[in-house]
Amino acid sequence: EKQEQLNLLEKFISELNDFDKALILLYLDDKSYAEIAEITGLSVTNVGTKLGRIREKLKMKFSHINS
Repeated sequence: EKQEQLNLLEKFISELNDFDKALILLYLDDKSYAEIAEITGLSVTNVGTKLGRIREKLKMKFSHINS
C-alpha cells in the first residue's frame, strides 16, 4: 500500500505546473524555505504560502482517490 501511495504522489506531482513541481521537489529534497527562496527568487513567506497551497492540492487529490 505504501508503494501504491508513493506512485500516486509521483503521478499527482507530475500533473502540477512546472514551477509548482519544482517547488515541491525542492521541499521533498529537504531544502529549507530559505534555500528554496534563494533558488527560486521568491520570498521565504511566498515559498511557505505556495508550498502550503501545493500540499493542500495534493491532499485533495488523495482524498478524492480514497473516497
